[in-house]
Amino acid sequence: MSLLWKKAAAFQIDPRQGMAWHVEPGEENYARSAKHVRDAGFAGHVDHDADTRAEYAGMDEDHDEDKFDEDLYDQAHENVVQSRDQRHYDEHGEFPQSYDDRKDDEYYRLKDQKAREDEPDHEDNALMNFVGNHGTNTAHWHQHGEYGAVNLQQPVYATQSHVSQAHIDKYLHDPNAMSHHRTKYQNAGNSDYLGDGAPMFVTHQGRLHTTEGHHRTAAALQRGDSHIMGWHYDADKHGGFPDEDGNMPGHPDYYDPNEW
Repeated sequence: MSLLWKKAAAFQIDPRQGMAWHVEPGEENYARSAKHVRDAGFAGHVDHDADTRAEYAGMDEDHDEDKFDEDLYDQAHENVVQSRDQRHYDEHGEFPQSYDDRKDDEYYRLKDQKAREDEPDHEDNALMNFVGNHGTNTAHWHQHGEYGAVNLQQPVYATQSHVSQAHIDKYLHDPNAMSHHRTKYQNAGNSDYLGDGAPMFVTHQGRLHTTEGHHRTAAALQRGDSHIMGWHYDADKHGGFPDEDGNMPGHPDYYDPNEW
């Protein structure tokens, strides 16, 4: 999660907006059940263009495609270990060479798969800039958004690449469960943040995107719900997105977000 948090800090983005779960001690099951949003019910993943993503990655001193991934290495072990490997370990204190070879092959397969999954299905800088600059702007959402039943009988895209099935299961069990952020940080952030109370959505270029509440939305998709109550901003209806100062398209001081 460090890359996402560094993005938030560098661009003054509220880290609650468009974030995946934040794994802390005692919540490792969230990471173990991570899956790509397409495997959780979403139509795909939308993000910045390749140049902007590379810029973000360059800001993260810990980001290195060749860096050892302990979680994937552990997963590779679970995927390939066999009973005869364990018997060999119990007898000799080490795994056989055949196991090591299979584990290494599986580890690099998983790394390649993860790299592919990080590639978005669509690139939309204007949308992602809006998420970063106005996703938590309660005044904007009250003025230009709507609260009501959001139609899920259409492709729904995510603005993050992965979700946790263990986290989704909480909302499958109780659709009205308190948001993860509010549960963990009840005394932090803006008390009027709309995403704590309901998922948030943006329509742009004909696509419906979840910008907050990915796990709540995924639970609704997995249940086969026809709709979910949430906040919705239709950028297509409004002619686009507000600029950094909150001016809407058509305002004399409007500055096109695509030129930021």
